[in-house]
Amino acid sequence: MHDDWLSVNAGRIAIFGLQGFIFFGTAHNLLEKIMSRVTDANLVALDAVVLDFRHVTGIDTSVVQSFHKLLQQLRQKNITLIFAQMPLKYQGLMHKIAPEKEATKGFAEFASLDEALEWREDYLLGNSDLPPYQSRNLLTVFTEYLKDKTKAEILLQYLNRMELLPGTKIIRQGEAAHDLFFIESGRISTYSEREGAAPIRLETMVDDTMVGEIGFYLGQLRTATVMADAPSIVYRLTTDALAEMEKAHPVVAMELHRLIVQKTSKRVIHVYKTVKGFM
Repeated sequence: MHDDWLSVNAGRIAIFGLQGFIFFGTAHNLLEKIMSRVTDANLVALDAVVLDFRHVTGIDTSVVQSFHKLLQQLRQKNITLIFAQMPLKYQGLMHKIAPEKEATKGFAEFASLDEALEWREDYLLGNSDLPPYQSRNLLTVFTEYLKDKTKAEILLQYLNRMELLPGTKIIRQGEAAHDLFFIESGRISTYSEREGAAPIRLETMVDDTMVGEIGFYLGQLRTATVMADAPSIVYRLTTDALAEMEKAHPVVAMELHRLIVQKTSKRVIHVYKTVKGFM
């Protein structure tokens, strides 16, 4: 329910990806583009504008005025401005756009785009009329999808239940992919490991989601590290266990494949709707 609601309301968060060297001219053009989106009556009203600085190589001091003007205009319309992954050496410069005592009003910054989106999505959910989120065990999830508790119980027999402490890695970047994981409870995040730099958080997942299915199906090396951010319970499916299931219970295995495709498709659609306004 909550994921479906976020998919419908993804357009309330506009993401603009910046790249290269930012100077007064590019900042001015960016401001015009953002305000054009803000004032477009044919689109849903915005709640937040996210600027992703991930691919920025440099920032000229002249842009402070443009960004300050952007912040003021967004504040007047109760739209929050969010900076994501600002290069450390430019953070002091960009803080000058909000020198007032109320600098945090309508303004926030995060180390990654994922953290920025998570924060704002939590805000939107918290201010919606949806009932509080309630987690469900995996047997309930599988039974609901398969519409057959017996099939769900068979499926669970091929999965290994794992209780994770915070910091436990279940997938390591660069390793071969021989398994995927269903998250029953807790909080799991994917991180891009970079030599000589801190890892970047790419995505955070909670219960009723899965992780590792792309490498699992394609047989490729893992492209990111996955670990628990909080005490979590996951169920592991290995390639060997899947092969056994396909032989002993082909109908259940086929339903599992359909479930995985459905969940992966929903995730792709959600990402697309969230970032369709990306520059």
